[in-house]
Order: sequence, then structure tokens, then C-alpha cells
Amino acid sequence: MKRYNIETHPQLAKMSFPTRRLSYTKHAIDRLSAKGANRLDTLTIQPGDVVEVEISYAQLSKLVVRQRQCANWDRVMVLVPEGSSQWKVITCWLNHHTDTHKTLNRARISA
Repeated sequence: MKRYNIETHPQLAKMSFPTRRLSYTKHAIDRLSAKGANRLDTLTIQPGDVVEVEISYAQLSKLVVRQRQCANWDRVMVLVPEGSSQWKVITCWLNHHTDTHKTLNRARISA
């Protein structure tokens, strides 16, 4: 498994994915409720949304995206692909739009 982050691999900013349906784990549903975030039925990933990717056996196995929720908050979602037309939301949270997570643990990121 290889993990790539936008801080170390800026080319991730070019990634995009067409609209896909979303399904949610119970944990993700609980997090949405606790954080007051609305539940989306579909998601379109635009250039600049991808924060991190994991590749296993030459296939995309996990994706972390960050999108604007409202004026002050961004929604961060951890997704795994389910076929070619759906993402499963594993977990999600809200970050203040000024929080840029400059505490990246580079030891966990592939070169």
C-alpha cells in the first residue's frame, strides 16, 4: 500500500472524478449527525478537492477529499470505491476553512 498526500505530491490537485453515488458506514452517519453536517447523496470531486490517496495492488483503495461545507467550514471525507459508480464514506468531519493541517506525519506518506 502506498499513500500520497497533497503536501508531498502536489499533482494530486489535478485529480477529479465524475459524480458518483455515496453510501455511508454507520460510523460516518454518526459523525455527520454529531458534527451537524448534511448528508450528501452524490459527490463530484473537482480538481483541488483531493487531499490524500492510497493505492493498493495498483488500484485506488482510499481517497480523502475536502470540500467547502459553508462559509467557515470544510467537509473532509474518507472514501473507498465501491465499483465504478459509488463511493462508501468511511468517516467524515468538519474543519475550519483556515485549518490547513500543517502537522502532516511524513513518515506515513510514500515518497
